[in-house]
Amino acid sequence: MKPRELVTNALSEGNVTGTGQTPSAEEITTGFKRLNMMIAQWRKKRWLVYRLSTLSITANGQRGYTIGPGADFDTPQRPSKIQSSYYRLINGPSDFSDANFDNDLLIGNANRVDTKVSILESREDYDRINMKRFYGIPKTVWLDPVWPQGHVYWNPIPQADKMILYLAFMGELAQFDTLDTDVDLPPEYEAAILYNLAIRLSATYGIAQDEAVVALAKDALNVIRENSVGISELYTSNVPAERDASRFNIYEGS
Repeated sequence: MKPRELVTNALSEGNVTGTGQTPSAEEITTGFKRLNMMIAQWRKKRWLVYRLSTLSITANGQRGYTIGPGADFDTPQRPSKIQSSYYRLINGPSDFSDANFDNDLLIGNANRVDTKVSILESREDYDRINMKRFYGIPKTVWLDPVWPQGHVYWNPIPQADKMILYLAFMGELAQFDTLDTDVDLPPEYEAAILYNLAIRLSATYGIAQDEAVVALAKDALNVIRENSVGISELYTSNVPAERDASRFNIYEGS
């Protein structure tokens, strides 16, 4: 299916055009703009995004990394939120002797162990960190959603060439370039787009919304919600709390 067909059917479902009536070029153009506006909003809602994307980068000692089109973390769109993060040590214990890390962190094959990093949800949380220019094992990560590229800050700052940093964020629900672009989405999105776009077009033209269409729109969104959202298992660290804050000898960067 293509956006042109979705817009044409939505105009009909929204009673903007009559049965068998061909919509005007202006109505098609308006419908296409409303379609892309709706998709732009949907891609910011976790329960409407059917997958998460994960990108990685080898730490290079920078305090922060950019994320977005052409950035350090090169993404089609600048994400506004991190869903999860972890790091993976690159080398074994012998390569970490200069940093004086606890031996228990490096037991076994260190380069095969992934360790979760806590996500800070706000600038206020990041500002509460007293020491932002120290190097060591990252405990937290924060995304500053500036435009057009966001900035990602780990704390402590990951040391260069010692670990790989991973970020997971919502996958792309891309807007459509043209009316004849193929709709490359799971099949359950078709009904959701159709009926929800019909509601928006009814509002645009001041037409009373059909209760049956509203019910179909809600049902279609619920289908996506049930298939897209996974509830994360409650996480409890197995590291004793009293060792958590002071277990590393960290050093300040130049």
